[in-house]
Amino acid sequence: MQSLFNLLRRTTLIIVTLVISANAYALDLELTKGVKTKMPLTVLPFTWVGQKASPPLKIAAVVRNDLLNSGRFDLRLPKKTFKAPKALADVDFAFWRNQKVNALLIGQLQSQGRDQYQLHYVLVDLFRKQDQLTPKSADLAALNPDNNPVIAKGTMTVSATDLRKSAHIIANKVYHAMLGEPGFFLRKIAYIQKQAG
Repeated sequence: MQSLFNLLRRTTLIIVTLVISANAYALDLELTKGVKTKMPLTVLPFTWVGQKASPPLKIAAVVRNDLLNSGRFDLRLPKKTFKAPKALADVDFAFWRNQKVNALLIGQLQSQGRDQYQLHYVLVDLFRKQDQLTPKSADLAALNPDNNPVIAKGTMTVSATDLRKSAHIIANKVYHAMLGEPGFFLRKIAYIQKQAG
């Protein structure tokens, strides 16, 4: 009788231990990755101003690839024919909103001679008030910052060898402006390969 009681006690102890262990492991589950929704964005080809028929690098393609590979953006092109804006004053806010896009990146690459280029970009938030823009408002600093649709902009003069790096810088600026986190497109990846011996 005593051995039957000990067997029953051990069995109960084992079952209780297993139940407690199973519950403890279930509580350790933590999800840390994943993006529920991607930010809808359009990156238009940068306008080219130069002697040659085409630019030395398609800046917009590099920016698009960076943002697409981040997994945080839904890069969209319009479903119907459109006239690409060449400047901020040309942006048709209603058209782009109808395309279900939150922001629009436009830019220009201009040859400066002697292997130098001026690169200009503007990131426009399509849901801020476009009535803050007038053809006369070239000075964007005079606009109300709460309503200013320009959320990132910049101009840089670079050599041909630095064009790709500049495109990555623009992607970092867009990433930061849209998500509030620093971009990572200029970081270098290092690895160590272990050799036998």
